[in-house]
Amino acid sequence: MYSATRRMLTLAALPASTVSSPAAARTVRPSWNLLLARSVSTSQVRLDVTPNVTDDKKPQLKKFWRAVTLRQDEDGFQVLLDGRVVKTPQGTALSIPKSQPMLAHLVSAEWESQQKLLRAFSLPLTSLLVRAKDDFSDPDVRKESIDKLMKFLQTDATCFHEEFPEELVRLQQAHWDPLLGWARTHFSVAIHTTNSLLGTRQPDHTSATLRTHIEQYSPLQLAAFEKAVLTSKSFLIGLALTERVMTAQQAADAARVEVQAQIDRWGEVEDAHDVEREDIQRVLAASALVVE
Repeated sequence: MYSATRRMLTLAALPASTVSSPAAARTVRPSWNLLLARSVSTSQVRLDVTPNVTDDKKPQLKKFWRAVTLRQDEDGFQVLLDGRVVKTPQGTALSIPKSQPMLAHLVSAEWESQQKLLRAFSLPLTSLLVRAKDDFSDPDVRKESIDKLMKFLQTDATCFHEEFPEELVRLQQAHWDPLLGWARTHFSVAIHTTNSLLGTRQPDHTSATLRTHIEQYSPLQLAAFEKAVLTSKSFLIGLALTERVMTAQQAADAARVEVQAQIDRWGEVEDAHDVEREDIQRVLAASALVVE
């Protein structure tokens, strides 16, 4: 999970136009990765969506600005690098709602904290804002994404309960049972659980009710929900986080129930379990922050 999440957020290394050979060109594939590059215009800095080049020696983009500032106008807050507005791949200003000044300062801090080389995993809030601004303002993209997210409900990890070992049962009861109880009560739906390898299917009424609810999300809420679901591999954990019923820490603990049960029984693998834990917490914290 850790490596997959990192791949989703890794900076694209090189535009497709710079691939020099047919063999290299065949390794180029579209991605959502962000390339932070200077715009042709001197009045802005633009975030561009580019192909990802599968090359062992990827050039990394160096920090090219000195000062990060915030500007507020009628559209909200904007981040400026050396006085130039950061823009999304579609050319719109990367703006933060007026109602979220704390988020604006946190996004500014993301850019301020960059060192000599840019690290995409250290720009999680910026990534969510770009996803919301460019993609989820498009009804077709929203529908396609919601279609994919609804599939997680049918395979939600929190609905698969084991009867042993004791460590796992204890963690399921502590982290999953309250979540399931909240979802059933809050949305007045039935949510089935199972201990069978064959799984279970949630009722059509449940799916329809929950889909109707998330279809009302703002672009930024939907971006946060999507990231939380993909990270936790759970529709219900993502829902509870977006609804602010769970904190980022609680969501991370719920997402790692099975892994934690193994750690409790066999011990933690250094530089594996601990790194995964921190990465999940980082991503879920970003989702929680944008819906505050």
